[in-house]
Amino acid sequence: MCTYNGERFLAAQIDSILNQTWKNLELVIVDDCSTDGTLAIAEERGQKDHRIRIYKNAQNLGINQNFSRALSLCQGELIAPCDQDDIWHPDKLMRLEHQLGDHVMAYCDSQLINADGSPMNMRISDRLHMYQGHQPAVFAFWNCISGHAMLFKRTLLEQALPIPPIKFHDWWLAFWAATVGDIKYVDEALVQYRQHAGGQTDVSRQVNRVEAGNRADLFKERCNWFSYLASVPSQDQAYLQTLSNLYQAQSKQWLSFELIRHLRLRANDLLYINKKKSFFRFALKHFWGLKAKAFFSPSKYQTD
Repeated sequence: MCTYNGERFLAAQIDSILNQTWKNLELVIVDDCSTDGTLAIAEERGQKDHRIRIYKNAQNLGINQNFSRALSLCQGELIAPCDQDDIWHPDKLMRLEHQLGDHVMAYCDSQLINADGSPMNMRISDRLHMYQGHQPAVFAFWNCISGHAMLFKRTLLEQALPIPPIKFHDWWLAFWAATVGDIKYVDEALVQYRQHAGGQTDVSRQVNRVEAGNRADLFKERCNWFSYLASVPSQDQAYLQTLSNLYQAQSKQWLSFELIRHLRLRANDLLYINKKKSFFRFALKHFWGLKAKAFFSPSKYQTD
């Protein structure tokens, strides 16, 4: 578990972990220099349960680097990342372990709740197709595997660490799981996934958040993301390398016919997770090069 200023919901999350029917566990908590009562809550629970180990970073690392540290400190053969604001079903770890088998990762569905803990009558699977298999390219544009829903074998960390400073840690872990092994989906909602303004993601699309930054910066982020994916030896590496090259080239183009042709080759994989996205809408968004986007929307694509 990585914590940062999470005092509002932390106690309920810790208690739901300690109350798992799978009792042989350790809870590694790494606090990223919280300025509220987060650390005190964790230490109070740690004094009562020897399974908790608490670490405090000397300086703020940010979520991905903090998760890299927390995961590296885990001693078990099976590892489950944890957020600071959710609630786990008592049988979550037991049920995922029973389904893991020869797979490198198993994950479950999640029931969305609001900040007060009330059900939102929605699961993640209502928004996304839940993938199982071993195709890394499926995770190029979207991710359906939340960190709080994962259970994976320790061997995954030998390749996946350190987590790069881009996208989310769970997205990177899901990509690597499909690269080195097979992913199993367990069609049960074993986590109450809290949606609130301070959370990292808004699956419900009902929480008010700050608008995304300059779209030129978002374009650079996408190019960097594909560079990371293309650096990973996998069955899809050649395809992802070509995709990465085409996105880099798009920064100097008006139109990207070759990129659209390349996306079409693996459209079924690339669009699998997103339930609502048609290839036409997807292609239209990626057809325009950065020059055209900057010409028609200069305020959104300002560059240095």
